[in-house]
Amino acid sequence: MDYCHDAFTLTAAVLRALCTALPQEQRLAVAEELRVQGERLNESTDESMVRLGGTLSAFAALARGEPDEASAVVRALQPR
Repeated sequence: MDYCHDAFTLTAAVLRALCTALPQEQRLAVAEELRVQGERLNESTDESMVRLGGTLSAFAALARGEPDEASAVVRALQPR
């Protein structure tokens, strides 16, 4: 397991714990902010920023309580 994957897993676990403690309205607000930031970065011409945007999109899905969608985004980010 490489370092980036470890950082993603740790961040996802912390995000999940925080969102579990939040009321639904606040959890969805966090998810929306992550989604918006991810979309902005996806418009970049810098590949690393696009990958970060995809990661934020995965985090947004986790914050919404959609782990299958988050997994699909993470799989799409994997180099082929």
